[in-house]
Amino acid sequence: MTEVFHLGPDTVGGLTHKGLREDCTYPGCEWPGMGDWVTALSNGVERTGELVDFHIIQTSPGNEYGIAVSTIREPDWGMYCRHGLKIVEAVPAEHTRQGPRPACTLGQDDPFHEYTERKYCPACHPEGRKVEPWPCQEDGCTEADFDRAQEREIEEYYESLAEHARADW
Repeated sequence: MTEVFHLGPDTVGGLTHKGLREDCTYPGCEWPGMGDWVTALSNGVERTGELVDFHIIQTSPGNEYGIAVSTIREPDWGMYCRHGLKIVEAVPAEHTRQGPRPACTLGQDDPFHEYTERKYCPACHPEGRKVEPWPCQEDGCTEADFDRAQEREIEEYYESLAEHARADW
């Protein structure tokens, strides 16, 4: 079985606490901690990002938003835009950490489940769909921009497969 470690508040340059953070009894290890991904209200809008200060989250490209600490919760499964809005949700939408989940069909007691079979398990990795109506209208973050980016990723993937096939010949 693989051992799990987490960064504690007393950690300097290494992983010192054994086990999951939510099970840790060391003071200061309770969730959420700095660096955890959270969902919270920011001026009436629910955003998801990394907790970088007591009242601030930061989304992946570095956008920062002030949040209401009392509204912090674990993020739902999905994909989030650079403004912290959920743009892809699980099918069904209730398949989140806050709602009921289907039972894992592949046996989570297997230590390799997380790495090898997860993508085939609907309880661990559900199908996704775009959120309707599209939540973000910021410049460069519209539904059409998302669709173009997805098409580019698919084209790049198939091009890389073709390059590997040509290299094998």
